[in-house]
Amino acid sequence: MVSQYYNSLRRQMSNQEPREFKKNIFISYARKDKELIQSFINSGENRDFGYWVDQGDIEPGANWKKRINERIYDSDGAILFITPNSLREDSPINKYEIPHFIKRKNDPNDNFQFFPVFLDYVDQEIIDKYEFISEVDGKKEKLFETYDIWNIEANKTNDIEHEMPSEMSKNKREKFWADLNSQMSNALYNRKVTKIGDGQYWDTDPL
Repeated sequence: MVSQYYNSLRRQMSNQEPREFKKNIFISYARKDKELIQSFINSGENRDFGYWVDQGDIEPGANWKKRINERIYDSDGAILFITPNSLREDSPINKYEIPHFIKRKNDPNDNFQFFPVFLDYVDQEIIDKYEFISEVDGKKEKLFETYDIWNIEANKTNDIEHEMPSEMSKNKREKFWADLNSQMSNALYNRKVTKIGDGQYWDTDPL
């Protein structure tokens, strides 16, 4: 059953890009959000990078922790899709992926691009308390207090201008994906980056 599950997931979320890219990113997400992630993967507009999906390309029985670390360090950037599912403290995303994303992001000799993106609403208490263990010094660090987060405005209950991809119409979601593809491509190739749907330049190196 495990083998069948992973084979099915790999077929659904495998990289079907018809061309080779100079840059590649790591896509981090919770398995329960697979349908929304598939929507992004299927949307290739403005995309100038290849990708690797963290849950969908691990062979049954493989050393998945080692495999994930290898993929992170083989990538030029990462997109972390944020939902209540992906912020679970016992998730590999918290224990293994985010610490390595941040380690690379904060290395002055590394041009690694880290894009955390809200997909769905998360309780503010979870956001305020969310921490991960630094791969550098072993100390706890708060993700949402230090790093810019895409579409975080939509998580505010009184915000009526922004929407979560989880609640967008199909057309709006496609535009959101195209904009995300465009801005990630800009970051990877050292071009100017703007916030999604905004003319304001986005700081890809906040520290």
